[in-house]
Amino acid sequence: MAKFSYLYQKYDVQYATQCLQHASSVYTKLMSTSGRDAEKFMALTELYRAAGLYTYRNQILEYKDFFEDNTSYLEETAYLYGSMTYLATRQPVDVDLCTVFMESIRNRGEELAKRSHNMIDAVMNVNNGTEDLLKRAEELSCANYVLYSYQYTEILEDFLHYLMGRNRDSVSYYPEEGDAADYLLLIAQQVSLADRH
Repeated sequence: MAKFSYLYQKYDVQYATQCLQHASSVYTKLMSTSGRDAEKFMALTELYRAAGLYTYRNQILEYKDFFEDNTSYLEETAYLYGSMTYLATRQPVDVDLCTVFMESIRNRGEELAKRSHNMIDAVMNVNNGTEDLLKRAEELSCANYVLYSYQYTEILEDFLHYLMGRNRDSVSYYPEEGDAADYLLLIAQQVSLADRH
């Protein structure tokens, strides 16, 4: 709801404000449960971007030790999206935390670029399935946002071609029914990259 509020405020400020207030109250109830996790972090970053409250910023900084010297957090999509939201916010941010996010995401991009040829092959099945390939495409898209690279763009294009039929079985994995969000994200990434050229 916080993300919706942020995006919708240019159309209807009053409704967007109501959504943000509701998101804030839901998050406050969520905080009564113990511990920190990826979903709470993502919610915090969205709330901070939309509201700019220092209480949210301080709660985000409580995660800082977790992110330092730890790249495994990128495996959880909510941490990855929360990191990207924090990097993209116009609110004041902690530069050291941004540096940690940028280095982690950039390093993940370099790692994926090095092993990308082992993830897709037009003749052999060499990956862990479409879900894993889409997850790696999300990570590489984030790395490409942080550090635009023609190499990353070409790899993402290869991922898309593979998923749309340039594979051993000439099968398009794009779902005819159900959730196509990950595919649409990859296609949108390709369109926005084409616009940069």
